[in-house]
Amino acid sequence: MAETTKFSGTLRGFPNSPAMERGEQSSPAPHAKLRLPTGMRDHAPAAASARRRIVDGLLTVFERHGFARVITPAFEYEEVLALGLGDAARAATFRFVEPSSGEVVALRPDIPPQIARLIATRYRDEPGPVRLNPSPIG
Repeated sequence: MAETTKFSGTLRGFPNSPAMERGEQSSPAPHAKLRLPTGMRDHAPAAASARRRIVDGLLTVFERHGFARVITPAFEYEEVLALGLGDAARAATFRFVEPSSGEVVALRPDIPPQIARLIATRYRDEPGPVRLNPSPIG
């Protein structure tokens, strides 16, 4: 059985955390800069709507040409995900320990390895080509 360690710190801003139960309010640290990581951006309502229309249009075209929509998880076991990644992508992968199993999981840096895993496990008996359209969540 995997050994678990109980977190004894305070998780400010999380529901049911000790800090929230004591009625403390969540606020950024005084020295924190409110910013996004490189390459990330927020999309305000008008931009989000325009982006959604473009994605919906592309998904319609893909489906019209026989590509079935699938959604893969945001993270998987690191050892499985790493099978389809090159050295650079493997080095850039964000890893963490999955609490219930104690195993190392990784955020997907790229979707093709997940599609390969999906085909190898769920579509292995299907006659090719298997046409899948990896869709964003939602």
